[in-house]
Amino acid sequence: MDRAGFQTFDIPVGQDADQAVAAMRGQTGVIRAGKLAMRYPQFVPNDPFYNDTQQWALFQINMPTAWDITKGSANVHIAIIDTGYDQANTDVAPKVDLSTVFVSGSPNTSPEDCDGHGTNVSGIAAAATDNAIGVAGVGDNVHLLEARVFPYGNNPSAGENDIANGVNWAVANGADVINLSLGSPTDDPGGPEDVAVTNALKAGVIVVAAAGNDKNYTAIDFPAALPGVISVGATSLNDHFNYNDPVGATEYVALYSNFSPRLDVVAPGGDPDNRQQTCAPDPNPAVGCPDYLQWIVGLYSGDAPGATGPQPDLALFAGTSQATPHVSGLAALMVSKAILDGKSLSPASALAIIRSHAVLLPSPAPHEGKGRIDAQATLSDPLL
Repeated sequence: MDRAGFQTFDIPVGQDADQAVAAMRGQTGVIRAGKLAMRYPQFVPNDPFYNDTQQWALFQINMPTAWDITKGSANVHIAIIDTGYDQANTDVAPKVDLSTVFVSGSPNTSPEDCDGHGTNVSGIAAAATDNAIGVAGVGDNVHLLEARVFPYGNNPSAGENDIANGVNWAVANGADVINLSLGSPTDDPGGPEDVAVTNALKAGVIVVAAAGNDKNYTAIDFPAALPGVISVGATSLNDHFNYNDPVGATEYVALYSNFSPRLDVVAPGGDPDNRQQTCAPDPNPAVGCPDYLQWIVGLYSGDAPGATGPQPDLALFAGTSQATPHVSGLAALMVSKAILDGKSLSPASALAIIRSHAVLLPSPAPHEGKGRIDAQATLSDPLL
């Protein structure tokens, strides 16, 4: 018995703890009986850019406490349908289990990312974490499948047929989540992309897509607008009163982020102002550029324009493309936890759970959908 009068008992292996507590409560002289609550140290990745300024997004969605619930499983996969990935990037390449290319009319079958977008999206979703390199990824232990569907060149565009092939390939190769950080305002009803996404959802694969970056556009892009897809808008932090200081900064829906009643949730995507986009000198010379809280600091391909540093290259990005993999990484952690607990997680259930724990921001509806995602609250849901 300790000095406060509590006494701790061990029970035999296999005995039901709740039954043991109930039996003790019925004993004469027992004032209180209960199960000991266990506490665990919070996981703190050693990635050099993991801090509340450069990777502020992870702190906004409560990843530090979410990782204490699950860091995910290497058997769970997010398929990134994008511009490919940097095969030499030591923060992404070790997480890629399979890759392919679907670019109509192109003889180049390399999944190498010569744009930087796909590598960035991949890193947000599931960069190798706690490896003392680069950044931390939402999905931590989760692995990746990579399909390059964009051709090489300046401002490439992908055909819906190639995107559909990428989606179909992802489903056939065991994807649990598909990330589509791409889109446009037009739809081809009943076309190959619509059919592929519909079939993926029917197969039990969670599909997450970007709402679009069209500023004041009151509709979300396709394929995000398709039924059953988790559509994602973007948020940023307003720290103009004190640049690069997250304390007291307010989160808001990014000005460029598309919205409509169809929008599901928002997640960090950054929102650089004109000063940040040009990196012109700040009025305060001691501050200068960049203001990390207006960007998403993430991975970049060494084969993309402007890449300079040692691997892994890093760059500043902003957009619903960056918001989307935060949700895809969370969805993969949800799948991981459900599997560990012997449960299944349908796309509809994943969407409902994520929406139910979203945090409302001081933004007018429907700009934020159901709100900004909360990873810790989502992974604590009893249905997982």
